[in-house]
Amino acid sequence: MSKRIHKYILETTDSQVLSLPKGAGILKAAEQRDGICIWVEVDLKAELEDVEFRIFGTGHEVDIGAKYGQYIDTVFLGQYVWHVYVVFTTKQHWD
Repeated sequence: MSKRIHKYILETTDSQVLSLPKGAGILKAAEQRDGICIWVEVDLKAELEDVEFRIFGTGHEVDIGAKYGQYIDTVFLGQYVWHVYVVFTTKQHWD
């Protein structure tokens, strides 16, 4: 298994889904070129799975629902501060 670190660009929206290789490890979220990016350790040979990301502004309700959310990072983007979470539908990803 050969892993690499890839960058993915997130939209500044409440919820979005990216197709990432199974077993991907999310390393960092940060501002780059006026956008929110995440850096992810991936095995490019692994099957893809849909992974949901949620972005909340400071002072906004953090509503993950009945899913399992994991905080990734806080990103400063101009005058706004965003908090990035990855959301799983099963607890196995959480443990």
